Amino acid sequence: MKRFMYLSITLMCLSVTLLIGVHIGSQSAQAQSGAMIVGFTYDNNSGYYVIIDNGDIFYKDINVSSWGQSSYVYKGNFWGGLPVNVESTTWGAIKAKGLKNK
Repeated sequence: MKRFMYLSITLMCLSVTLLIGVHIGSQSAQAQSGAMIVGFTYDNNSGYYVIIDNGDIFYKDINVSSWGQSSYVYKGNFWGGLPVNVESTTWGAIKAKGLKNK
């Protein structure tokens, strides 16, 4: 019975520690421009890509010596400048369209 109590107390302490650690450690990443970084990925250990909240993609080469620090190079926009379809529709319209195609 004593072992079960110690196990329960230990699990409770670990869960509280985890919750506190996640809460304190979770912060949003922001670039120096103030834009929100929404994703990044490595490119075969030669550099990495960063995408910010407006869809702009930047690349930084990590194989450049410390004397010749490379800056971020703009590679384009994820959305490609194309308009995004925001037309709303209803389930009835979707069903009607599906029935027409059969």
